[in-house]
Amino acid sequence: MRGNRAFSMVELAVVLSIVALLLGLGVWRFYSWYGGSKVRSVAEKLVMDIEYAMSKALQEGSSKISFYSSEYRIYAPAAAVTPLKRVTLPSGVGLAWSLGSGASEIVFSRSTLPNRQGTITVSGYNRSYSVVVNMAGRIRIE
Repeated sequence: MRGNRAFSMVELAVVLSIVALLLGLGVWRFYSWYGGSKVRSVAEKLVMDIEYAMSKALQEGSSKISFYSSEYRIYAPAAAVTPLKRVTLPSGVGLAWSLGSGASEIVFSRSTLPNRQGTITVSGYNRSYSVVVNMAGRIRIE
């Protein structure tokens, strides 16, 4: 007599539930990784744009970068009305800042030194990175 070579419904259900569980965990981990890398990318771009604003101050005599909850704008010279560059953040990513005295902008002089120091926090997807600008004009990500 030949043995039964087919899978039972119980075996099939167990295997499918294990596969579904593994896929669910994989998708969740990928979403977490992707969101975190998106936030890190925005923080790195912000650092580069602050450095860009500093270089424009050297060329134009002054510049400023203004912060909003979902974007930031670079003006050169600082008194300009039209932004030289406007960066809108991806959905799910936002900005918060602590620049002292309720300020929402940093102005750079021709010497590329900022008029204030402070922290700009990029957050989203359960991650946050702080971009710190000090009075010497040094910028770092924490």
